[in-house]
Amino acid sequence: MQKILLFLLLLGLLCPAYGGQCPHPRFVAEHVCNWCTTLAEAEDFALNYAQRRTGVDIADVFAGGNPFNLDYEYLDNDGTPLCCGSPVKAWRCTPTSSGGTPTAFRCRSLHPIGNCQSWSAQSNGHYSYTDCN
Repeated sequence: MQKILLFLLLLGLLCPAYGGQCPHPRFVAEHVCNWCTTLAEAEDFALNYAQRRTGVDIADVFAGGNPFNLDYEYLDNDGTPLCCGSPVKAWRCTPTSSGGTPTAFRCRSLHPIGNCQSWSAQSNGHYSYTDCN
């Protein structure tokens, strides 16, 4: 019994504490579109997101069905554990109007064959960056 307790104590000291989940619900709500397959659908998703939140001037949208890998090797420069999304189709969307809440978005594909991974914080879902190959 003492060996088991010692093992669990050492495991807790050597392994980082899990401070979030992959994907984080905030990242999913803001960037993952389960029904998007076209530019027009990504534009609708970006507009709906912008209307729920003030100050949105750009939105990266990832196609749904994006399985995430939870791995503590994925650390940001400051040591923040990140979620890495598997490669999917993605769009970068910018508003077509300026000032106030956008009334429309124009999107462009981030990669011709949809090979983009997302990186976001496990703890709060903050979107870090996209890696498109």
